[in-house]
Parts: sequence; C-alpha cells; structure tokens
Amino acid sequence: MKPVTLTPPGVTDREALIASKIEEYGAFGDVILREDLFGHTYLWNVGHAAHIVTTSKRPESPLTLADYGITEELCRQWRPDMDEERAMSLDLSVPQIIAMLEDRTVILCCWMRLFRAVREGVLELPAYWLSAEDAEGCLVFHLAPEQSEGEEP
Repeated sequence: MKPVTLTPPGVTDREALIASKIEEYGAFGDVILREDLFGHTYLWNVGHAAHIVTTSKRPESPLTLADYGITEELCRQWRPDMDEERAMSLDLSVPQIIAMLEDRTVILCCWMRLFRAVREGVLELPAYWLSAEDAEGCLVFHLAPEQSEGEEP
C-alpha cells in the first residue's frame, strides 16, 4: 500500500515533492534554485556551484546581458519575490555563476544582481562559467513532466 501524504489545499503531490526536495537539499544552508522549463523541474545547488568556482580558481569571463536577453521583466520572472531594495544594494563586482549545458545556459546566481545591473544600464558583469560536467554535479533533482505527481524519480 502506497503511503498517503497530506498536502495543503491547492498544493499538488508534485509541488509537495518539489518543496520537500528543496527543504531536504537546503537543510545545510545551501541555496537551492528552482528552474521550471517546458514542464521539467530542476533543482540546482547554488552553494555547491559557488564551492566549485571558489576551489577550482576558474578565471572570470564577462556575461554580456544582451547576449542572453536579460531584461528587468526576465529577472522578475525568475525571481517573482524580487526585493528591489535588497537587489539595488548588491555588489555588481561579485561574479555571476553560470552553467553551460548542451541545450541551454542556466544562471545559477544571482538574478537580483542582474536586476540591479539592468536597472543601472550595466552591459556586462563578471561571471564564472561552469562546464556541463560541473553543472551536472550541482543538479540535485530533476522531475520530468511525464512523471506522475506522487512518483519520485
């Protein structure tokens, strides 16, 4: 018999599973980024990505915002909980962390800094670029759209 999980009203089993994974992987203080793309949900460990770029002494390479269509609207889409006051206080000299995958580029950190850059008309920011292999090491969970809501991958 499959165990019954109680979820708050309006929350699907799928959303409850994703929330539990965010809590599980964020239990040690790591920031977990949720990416929803074409029905797929990905959870990325931003703390692990920061550890990789810090310990590997990667060179910085600039992120040109226009090359990736980064706008204020896009920043708000990825960070609907945007705290504008906090975003405008962030240091733009801190490098972004970006994962290069075969099918897309994922900005792991930090959409609020991108928001400030767009607002101030900054065209480029310093960035660290993770390889696809390193990015895979930061992916902690993937839920495909065809997976049933209660089914864990």
